[in-house]
Amino acid sequence: MNAPFSIPQGERIEFIRAALVLEFREPFTFTEAVLPGLRGQLRRAARRAGLAPETFAAFFDPPVSSDPYAQRRYQRPGPAFVLQPPASLPRELAAGETIELPLLLLGRGMRQLASLCRVWLALGELGLDRGQGRFTLTRVLAEDLAGNRAPIWSLASAAPLPLVLTRADWWLDGLPMAERIRLTIHTPARLLANGRPLFRPGWESLFPFILRRVGSMVHAHCEVELFDDPAPLLDAARRVEVLGARLRWRDWRVLEDDEGMESRELGGVAGRLDLGGEGLAELLWLLRLASLLNLGKGASYGAGYLTVEEVL
Repeated sequence: MNAPFSIPQGERIEFIRAALVLEFREPFTFTEAVLPGLRGQLRRAARRAGLAPETFAAFFDPPVSSDPYAQRRYQRPGPAFVLQPPASLPRELAAGETIELPLLLLGRGMRQLASLCRVWLALGELGLDRGQGRFTLTRVLAEDLAGNRAPIWSLASAAPLPLVLTRADWWLDGLPMAERIRLTIHTPARLLANGRPLFRPGWESLFPFILRRVGSMVHAHCEVELFDDPAPLLDAARRVEVLGARLRWRDWRVLEDDEGMESRELGGVAGRLDLGGEGLAELLWLLRLASLLNLGKGASYGAGYLTVEEVL
């Protein structure tokens, strides 16, 4: 049964579901712990690639809206790209082997594809993890609604390739309605409340983070107001029944800062929630969008990767 819900202004929310195809030049062990280091590595690679200051800022640090109302309502948006972990990690890769790194480009981020590829080509020279894991970005593949994949960028082609765009309303219309779902957070989500991390959030404390993440990203990069008033969605969240909960804090790895000087431990919440109840139907479209955008600090770099699956 197709979903009966309707996403507000879904025809204006466009994105590209893609994968970066990386061919390794040397043996490398790709683990989940590589992901949180990508923020600093990509910023270094962008400087190496010679991105202009305004392009660098738009790429990594999108500005807060100039609208005072939006400034009060939305959190600072993350970059318009979102990375997700490759399948079947950890993986031992030999020289010449490839891996696909899932990527989402949201709204105006689709126009950043050429710059993003420049940055990833430069990152290939630096290596994924502190000088290790050098690779070549060979192509970027995008998937349409039918599951067909086509290149939208190729190292072997100087000519621009056609983009494969997806509209949110079409994408959601093809997904089934579910009376029960499992929301799984695969990579740790660092959720901060009053400057302090939440170690064991429940559904009621988790949902506002989902609401803010999706709302701010869509507003910043698609110029769409998903809702005039969050109260009905918060009310629906209170009518969602938690059927099972296994959310726990998980340490991830030690990180360096952007200059490679300081180090600190980074962790977050991972696990799953089984959800049902009458309020779920009103929120399912929002949870589906959240599955594209990740959650929490460092979400654009693979943190807080979540999936939503029907539970029969």
